[in-house]
Amino acid sequence: MAIIRPEQLSSGSYSITGSFTGSFGGDGSNLTGVTATAFPAGPDSSVQFRDGVAVSGSSGFVFDKGTSTATIVGLNAQSIVVTGSGESLFLIKNNSRDLFSISQSGVAVFATQSLDPTGTVTAGSMTFTSASFFVGLDS
Repeated sequence: MAIIRPEQLSSGSYSITGSFTGSFGGDGSNLTGVTATAFPAGPDSSVQFRDGVAVSGSSGFVFDKGTSTATIVGLNAQSIVVTGSGESLFLIKNNSRDLFSISQSGVAVFATQSLDPTGTVTAGSMTFTSASFFVGLDS
């Protein structure tokens, strides 16, 4: 094993084979042959985001690359900005049933139900059938 003392080094390039213990100066931009592996934060398919100085992910914010669908669960935000190019710019679903959508041209589409509501309609709610529109009002 050879020992290289700092006074033996001058500026230039050096080749070291094997292992190296020490430190490098500069920004490391000229290093080659170095393999680094980054592991994503959060569960599979979670969207990565900066959380202070750390990279993080959340099971409440996921993206499905196969369907190009972002899903947010338990949202508590001041505003939501949505952009896109699909037929429905904004879509709320319950399993496979579309409940509410906004098209690219700004048309809002509410889900309809097959029967008129029975009993009292909840205050503040809107219910649609193919032929009727109901609004729940306070009494």
